[in-house]
Amino acid sequence: MPEKLTIKIENVLAGQTQFANFASKGQFGSSLAIDPDLPAISGGTKASGFLAPVPSTKVSSTTITNPPLWIIPNPKLVANYIYDNGGKVYTMTSAGVVVAGFSGTALTASGGNGAVYYDNYIYFAKNTDIARTGPLNGARTLNQNYWTSTLSKSAMTDTTYPTAIRPAIEYPNHPMHVHKHSNKLYIGDYSATGIGVIHYIRTSKTTVEGDTDNGSTQNALDFPAGWMPMDIESYGTDLAIAVFEGNTSGANTGGKAKVVFWDEPNSPASWYKTVELPDEICTALLNVNGTLYAFSGNLGASGVRISRLVGGYTFEEFAYLQDSCSPFAGAVDHNMGRIFFGGYADHLGDYACIWGLGSKMKGFEKSLFNVMRFTGTAGTPAGTTSLSLEGNQGFLAPKPFLGWSDGTNMGIDLPNTTYGVSTFRSETFRIGVPFKVTKVRIPLAQAVGANMTLIPTVYVDDESSSTALTTINNTNYSNSERNIIYMQPEIYGRHNLMLELAWSGTALLTVGLPIEIEVEILKE
Repeated sequence: MPEKLTIKIENVLAGQTQFANFASKGQFGSSLAIDPDLPAISGGTKASGFLAPVPSTKVSSTTITNPPLWIIPNPKLVANYIYDNGGKVYTMTSAGVVVAGFSGTALTASGGNGAVYYDNYIYFAKNTDIARTGPLNGARTLNQNYWTSTLSKSAMTDTTYPTAIRPAIEYPNHPMHVHKHSNKLYIGDYSATGIGVIHYIRTSKTTVEGDTDNGSTQNALDFPAGWMPMDIESYGTDLAIAVFEGNTSGANTGGKAKVVFWDEPNSPASWYKTVELPDEICTALLNVNGTLYAFSGNLGASGVRISRLVGGYTFEEFAYLQDSCSPFAGAVDHNMGRIFFGGYADHLGDYACIWGLGSKMKGFEKSLFNVMRFTGTAGTPAGTTSLSLEGNQGFLAPKPFLGWSDGTNMGIDLPNTTYGVSTFRSETFRIGVPFKVTKVRIPLAQAVGANMTLIPTVYVDDESSSTALTTINNTNYSNSERNIIYMQPEIYGRHNLMLELAWSGTALLTVGLPIEIEVEILKE
């Protein structure tokens, strides 16, 4: 009797492996817009753990003319504000972009340099000034020069910052953050003299919230020469500030990215700790339930490292992804304990996408998943420029807004109900001897029906050869099958194999587990 081997894909909850030929238990090769944290069926009430495809629907109109860098929720209105790289502002509900703000006119001299909600107003950092609109609970007006005119502060500096790989635009040079402990809005700047600085705005109520200046301060904190503030985040009572040590053209000088800790309410004159990261640039910080995460990478090269502060002077690597770059500060968010960050996936068609770390359940914190892809043109220098889960958070299936650019078009997507391109690739199974695939079994969570399309393909010998199996759709499987079995597909290999599943139908079709592949060992 010939020797037979049964390969089972029983679990994918350990996420994507970073190795081409090795995977831990429960890991897989790669994926695009697949999220096992979602229910297997429409209306389901539990995470499935299955290969659940994620839909993407463009909800913005052609009104957006530049990459959207900031999606700004607020507690006063149903609408979010969008701020793009050309200085235009838009308002958006959960149904999508509904109107271009300020009659479609861009803010003067603005590159979408920073944005945030603070004390009943939306603040927009421009190249050298700060605008604001509000009060949000009353008749809103736009003040284009709030910083230099109303507050009588000196103009900020429009310093050239490092450029992201995809899309190839500058990282914003005036990061903004509201620190709840001090109730101030902090702004990063890099002065014409080559000094990184932090300003802050503090307001109070006379007639309505936020209408009165309450001690706003310029140059509240100075850094050494050459330190550029990239992002600001809260960490307990402290402020954590990511800085890049480069020159004013954005070129690296060999320095490592740093995170500076500043106990501003108690020690306003100086910071008390600096922690160095292993990479050249840290573009985003994120506080998740009291744990500080840093997103870093190297200029001009793919790869993003997610590190978390474990105490003292130590950031430890939490996850690493070779297939993206360090995200924009406005493209990181979290839902409960699960981290989301924007980027791209150049391994499966070159899509702008959202990556997810972990699950809503404990025990999978380091599992990496590609949880959503954009609706723009794949294969272009596309990237995710912003994301937000605020206003769309559901315990079972949160819906992130995904802001993107493909170099020509820009937009905002939501995972609504129109399915399309999703892909799953298993780990590479090393057989080590000549073999023949004799059976493939793929269970489905739905009966095959209209608008469902799935193509399984078996790759062998380091993807040097491939065989597409019969397409799963209601033409080839018209009896509403839920268990697809391919017998004797006549696939031969000598070293290894990998299974790919490629979705293109517009209706939900979740692949269940275990997937089984039977292999017969051949004599050499």
